[in-house]
Amino acid sequence: MPPFARLRDAIARLLAPMPETIDIEGLGELRRDPDRPNCYTASVAFDGAAVTLVIHDEAISRRGIAAAAPFALEMLEMPDVVQEEAREIAGEQLFSRWLFGSEGDETVSLYDWKRGLALDRIWVMPDGRTMVDFAPGRPFAGHRVTVAGRAPLDFDEAYLSV
Repeated sequence: MPPFARLRDAIARLLAPMPETIDIEGLGELRRDPDRPNCYTASVAFDGAAVTLVIHDEAISRRGIAAAAPFALEMLEMPDVVQEEAREIAGEQLFSRWLFGSEGDETVSLYDWKRGLALDRIWVMPDGRTMVDFAPGRPFAGHRVTVAGRAPLDFDEAYLSV
């Protein structure tokens, strides 16, 4: 092989456009999101329901997807624990905001409030950062409850997103 052939081939691989789909063992086929080109998504089974898995990176690459996949797989292997930990942080940081805000209901306990959160989207980044989104509109109209941290269970922040 000529001396610069390896370099040329490596540069060509780096500059090649990302494919529309990528198969990852254990996750199946991830599809490039047409609205967010720095994301690949898949519908995955999670605690008896289908949720959207999003692998996200500012500059999405095959290497980044491969780095994020083990974090996603680890979270998918323990859905009940992930969901419970995310609900705990959401309850600690957002329940009083809901209770004393315009949407609060004093007859709803913290336990019931947390049980009302339905996980519907998991974001994973190559460095292990993660966000768990609960279904929009519950319990805050027009918003999602989002919990962020490090995969698989080190959640440290809850906030409202759209």
